[in-house]
Amino acid sequence: MALTKSVVQIQDWTAVAQNGVSESATYDNSANYASALNVQAFLDSTTAHLGSEFLVQASANSTGDEDWQDLVRFLALTGTALNITITNNPAPVGTTVFTSGTVAAGWEVNELSSRIVGVKDINVLADSELMLQTGYVLNTSITVQDGSTNAHAINSVIYSIAMTQNIVLPTWVNRVRVFVNNNYDNGGASLNYKVRASIVTSL
Repeated sequence: MALTKSVVQIQDWTAVAQNGVSESATYDNSANYASALNVQAFLDSTTAHLGSEFLVQASANSTGDEDWQDLVRFLALTGTALNITITNNPAPVGTTVFTSGTVAAGWEVNELSSRIVGVKDINVLADSELMLQTGYVLNTSITVQDGSTNAHAINSVIYSIAMTQNIVLPTWVNRVRVFVNNNYDNGGASLNYKVRASIVTSL
């Protein structure tokens, strides 16, 4: 018998200001046999950043706020992001080469097998996405491994510091939520984040 698997959007791309704290929507995990959270985020400014704190809280209770427990806490998005402004007009769904006249040194992937980058859509934040960068041409373009899921208008911006983190939920978890503490560095950068759940609902 095949497993029934699906993906649930808990929190679509959400902006978190410098010094801001954001709480995701609470997800009801009670009916699932197995679940994992996927947290994605990227910096959207070029200010030096000491990192942002991500806290996943879980509750075995089906209601109420008395018994939230810290499940996972981690620091991410450390560094000073580079950015480029897309000159594709537009960049359609499936784009793998994003052109820009400002692809400075630092976008090389020579010493890394790849780099996760964040594409911030200029028109609709929910159309932003993370992509795997695999190539670069100075002052010309960057290349990504897979074609873009969404179209991106000219002047959308790509940032060089992004992350994705998977957290497997224990079977006792009935509810879960994610906090993003962007006050960890009170002089740092703003960011965007997104939370999904990958679930198994029947065996």
